[in-house]
Amino acid sequence: MNITGTGSVPYGSGFRSQKQPYTLEVTGKGEVTAEADQASIILGVVTEEKEAEKAQRQNAILSNQVIEALIGAGIQKDDIQTIMYSIDQMYDYPDHQKVFRGYEVTHLFKVLVSDLSQAGEIIDRATKSGANRVQEVRFEVSQPDVHKQQALKRAVINARKHAETIAAANQLTIHPVPLWIKEESIETVRPGYEHSPFGVVASDVTTPIQIREIKITARVRVQFTYYGY
Repeated sequence: MNITGTGSVPYGSGFRSQKQPYTLEVTGKGEVTAEADQASIILGVVTEEKEAEKAQRQNAILSNQVIEALIGAGIQKDDIQTIMYSIDQMYDYPDHQKVFRGYEVTHLFKVLVSDLSQAGEIIDRATKSGANRVQEVRFEVSQPDVHKQQALKRAVINARKHAETIAAANQLTIHPVPLWIKEESIETVRPGYEHSPFGVVASDVTTPIQIREIKITARVRVQFTYYGY
């Protein structure tokens, strides 16, 4: 909280006075919790061969199988995006000696799942069709701006309550219209489900994915005017 003296007050005559005007600066915090209604799954195919061309070819075959399986499960083609493709040389180090092992090709996809009840099934279909890396399940909301605006509104209301409490404790009256409002930050906490990138094995049991809530926090700084005695 900052309380400082100011010059004239740019408001209506109802608040004009011979008394010294001051400013009261407060912060406000607003939080909104929303249940995720979609998820982004990061998964893909990793292949390794002595020759780069063979590793690429094998990866392409498996990646196409994964894409076909995802589309067959109801995922739209536009909701499957390549987010990483790499070819790396792999080495072993027996007795501290660098020995070339082969080439590793990694192809990762971002898959948008609109029906969260199918998230586990999507992962299972992908792994059964050739995906051997499931890196992350990131929960999201389809309309984040709506929740951000709600959080900002709550932050401003919270700041006003702080100002009114401080003013009331000192028997002061603040002007109802703030001098200014500054948005300081908006943070979105998206809980994710992280899966070990190695050792993915297809199973007859559907992978259980627990839907989680997303918390959006907004912080603002607001300055009000009041008059001293």
